[in-house]
Amino acid sequence: MKSKKSLACSLLAIAVSFTAAHAQSVKSQISFPQTPLGVAVNPIANLIYVAAPSYGGANDLISVIDGKTDTVTQQITVPRGAQFPVVDVLRG
Repeated sequence: MKSKKSLACSLLAIAVSFTAAHAQSVKSQISFPQTPLGVAVNPIANLIYVAAPSYGGANDLISVIDGKTDTVTQQITVPRGAQFPVVDVLRG
């Protein structure tokens, strides 16, 4: 049986929290240099994409999180304006 997780992105904190679906406590938390704003999930690849706009800086940041290990595996710098990532699960 696969375990299920919940994902919470707080606009007041610079972190994304993961909780076990059956529990009411935080399993892990990932901090970001900027406040996370948008979250997208690819359930097939088990990847989570978190947009963290720079709010006036030259570039924004998209962080890729491995859903199995709850760790950031990649950080992608994108032009300013990245707020809500979208995942195309059919094309990867």
